[in-house]
Parts: sequence; structure tokens; C-alpha cells
Amino acid sequence: MPNKIIFPWSLSIYLLVGDFKCKSVMHHFRRDQHYIPSHQYELLFPALQKLGAAPHDSHWYVLSLNLKAKRFEVLDSLHEEDSPSLIEHATRYMNAIKKAWLIAYKDSHKQIQDYELVYIDVLKQENGIDCGFFTLMFLELWNGKNNPAFTHDQVPALKKILTLRWLNHTHNKCKQWSHHLFGNNS
Repeated sequence: MPNKIIFPWSLSIYLLVGDFKCKSVMHHFRRDQHYIPSHQYELLFPALQKLGAAPHDSHWYVLSLNLKAKRFEVLDSLHEEDSPSLIEHATRYMNAIKKAWLIAYKDSHKQIQDYELVYIDVLKQENGIDCGFFTLMFLELWNGKNNPAFTHDQVPALKKILTLRWLNHTHNKCKQWSHHLFGNNS
């Protein structure tokens, strides 16, 4: 989608700790002739929410900055709209993005300080481990207005398609992946 930017997850770490002057934040919230996100419609931020003390007690969701609709949107495959932990985390992340935006684009005609947080009712995962997959699907399919269209029956096939896409991607340095997976007979 030409009017979509998907930011790396690592950006959220710097934003949530308030490190607005670090290289990553300054790179992604820059303004030059080739990169002006204030003219984009969808800015998508993968979010990792810590749910408990154990290292695996985490949950992925998407926070979207929809400039066309003038709002932030939460796409979460686990929590419902009234989840206190989701509301707290998403609000904190939204406020960090607003602050980074204000620092980078204070003189821009496009300001986001008044944008509110809106929950988008999306397909819910059927287990406690598929949030990463659902986040990837939301990042790929969300266009700011139409609910990402896939069903629970399609999830196994979509996982295979995503895996094959990653394995065959030009940035995959292991060009002999099938040999590593299946041995010499492939």
C-alpha cells in the first residue's frame, strides 16, 4: 500500500522510555524531501506489551496512526476494548508518538496532538500464542478502514505462506534454506 509505513518494533522501545533524541527515533521522525511521514495516511507501529514477570509473558498488537481519519487505532487479537492493561499501554505508546511527532514536526500543518485512541474490533486469536502472527497480518492488511479479512480456518495456510515468503525473501542471507530444512535430497 503506497500510503502506509510500517515502523520497526525497536522504535517502540525508545519511544516508550522517552529517548526522543536517539538515532532510531530521529531517523524515523525525520523530515526531508524524500521522507515526510506527515503526508502518509497510515503509520503502523507494532507494539509489544509486557503482561507479567516471566520473559514470555508478553503480547503483540498494532497501534496505527491514521492521519486520514485523524485518530490512533488499536488492533488487538487478544484483548477486548475495555481491557485496562491494553488501554494503559496503548495510551502510553500513543502519547510517546505524539511527543516525538511534536518534536520532529512542530511547524508542520499536520498535527496529531488532539487525535484520540479508537479500538478496532478485529478477529480474535483462539489460543494464547498467535498474537505475533495476528500482528503481522494486521500490519499487512490494515488500510485504515476495512477490517483485515481472514478467518480462523485460513490461519494455518497463511502461516505457511508467510514462512515461505520470508524464506524466499531477497534479504534472507541463507539461500540454501531448503537444504538446511530437508537435507541433501531437496
